[in-house]
Order: sequence, then C-alpha cells, then structure tokens
Amino acid sequence: AMALLNGAWRRRESWRAFGRGLAVAGGTWMVIYLLRQFSTALGPGTGPVIPGQPANAVIEVLNRLCFDPGTIGAGIQRLVTGHWAELFGTSVLRLSRVGLETTVFQGVAWSGTLLGIGALLITARALMLIWFNAEWWRRFAFAIYLAAVGGISAAMYVVARCGADSPLRYDTLSIFLAIAIAAVFLALEPKRALRLAGVATIVAWAGVSSLGHARLWAEYVLHRPPTAKNLIIHELDARGIRYAVADYWIAYHVTFLTNERIIVATEEVNRIQEYQDVVAAHRAEAVRISRRPCGDIPPVIPGVYFCPVQ
Repeated sequence: AMALLNGAWRRRESWRAFGRGLAVAGGTWMVIYLLRQFSTALGPGTGPVIPGQPANAVIEVLNRLCFDPGTIGAGIQRLVTGHWAELFGTSVLRLSRVGLETTVFQGVAWSGTLLGIGALLITARALMLIWFNAEWWRRFAFAIYLAAVGGISAAMYVVARCGADSPLRYDTLSIFLAIAIAAVFLALEPKRALRLAGVATIVAWAGVSSLGHARLWAEYVLHRPPTAKNLIIHELDARGIRYAVADYWIAYHVTFLTNERIIVATEEVNRIQEYQDVVAAHRAEAVRISRRPCGDIPPVIPGVYFCPVQ
C-alpha cells in the first residue's frame, strides 16, 4: 500500500511539474507575441510584417525539408566522419573551405580516429553508469536537456536534407551532445584512473581544436593578410563610392566593416530594410559589386568588378 501511495504521489508531482512547464511555455509565448507587435523586423522604420517575406514560417521550414530513407545511412557516415570531424576541429582542413579568408588549416592527422575511439569509450561508460543509477533523471536533468538538443540537431542534419552535403553552420548544436555525455561521465565515474583518462581525452581534443584557432589568430594578428572584403573597401574608398549593391555575403560584410560609412544593399536576402532604402535614394551614385564581368570593365581586384547599377 505504501509503495502504491508513493507511486501515486510521484505521478502527481510529475503532472504538476508538467503543468508548470506548460504554463511557463505558454506565458513566454504570450509575452513574445505581445512584444512582436512593437518589433522592427528589418531594422529602424519597419514593423512586424516583413515585406516580401512569407507569412507562415512553419510552411517555409517544411518546404525546405527533404526526407529520403535511402540517404540516412550515408548521412550518418557523413555526420560522423565528415561533419563532426570538422565541427570538433580534428580533420585536417583548410579554413577557407568553411568561408574564412585565410591560408591556414585546422586539425591533426589521425587525431579524429584516436579521439573518436576515446569518445566512444566515454559514451559507453556513461550509459553503463546511468543504467545503474536510479536517480539519473532528476540528477542529470540539464545534461539530458543538452543531449536532447544536440541529438535533435544531429538527427535533423542527417534525415532532413535528403543526403545533401549541408553547410557546417546547419548543425553546430550537436556539440551539446558531447558536452552532456562528458558531464554525466565525470559526475558518475567512481574510478579515479578512468576519470583521469576521460579528462585527458577532453584536454587532447581541446588542444587539437585550439591549434587551428591559434594558427588563424597568428596569421591575422602578426601578418594581417589582405582579405577580399578589405580590398573591396579600399577600392570603394579610392573611388569615393559610398553606396553600392552586392550579393548577400559582400553587402553586409562591407557595411559592417565600414561602420555604415559605406552602405551596400543586398540583391538577395534582405535583413535590414534601411540599407535598401538609403541605396535606392542614392541610386545614381551607386555601383554594383559583382563577382562576374560586366562588359569591358576590368576587375578592381581578381574576381570582383564594379559595374553600373541596372
């Protein structure tokens, strides 16, 4: 009878906690909904309704999903051997491949394989320790949350893109899965030697990952390489140009790096309507920054042209 009463009490407490969670979620949603009416979606002077943008974000997300069961196996292999190796900084990879303007590389040969074996052993040991810990759900609620976020992020990277080689930025949250596993392992492992081995694995990974950051830092601080965006800014300044249009990746970089001294409107995804309006008002003074030739106009730097605005 006591066991039944105890079980009923726990279920009652669980339902109360569930109800409190729903109340917090609902209250948060209501606050955001009310504040949204006063938001400036595309910067100063704009309202909550984004002109030219889809009205239903959920439908837009669904339109960008692609599911094909036949690609899941290859997707998992690419996630583990490719994506995670890049994300955790172990694969030997030129950083220019992920959009950085640099000549340095990250990673150390074979570090991914060796550290991957260590990660698998830590994961297996953490699962074993959880299996024999009756209070794991309460004790590691936050770690479980991190694991869920990381696991969902990794799973969507695999199953929702039909095997496409998605950009690295589409899944950076799966690193939370590794953090959660490490936290559970270090909190539960009773054997000092195994804890030290786990810490050594984590420190080794951090060291390998830090090498890429150190190389990049050294190149930019000590050698100051001329990046394409800075060269474009130099050429704009030399010609006295203060307004331009360009693709998404050039427009916002140049505007940000010049602290809005030069305003560049985007030809693609619009994030700040004010830039579009300012450039439209000075259209006669603007140029188009193009990656493709326009007539006989020579490039200002290799692969970049200043063309007339159509």
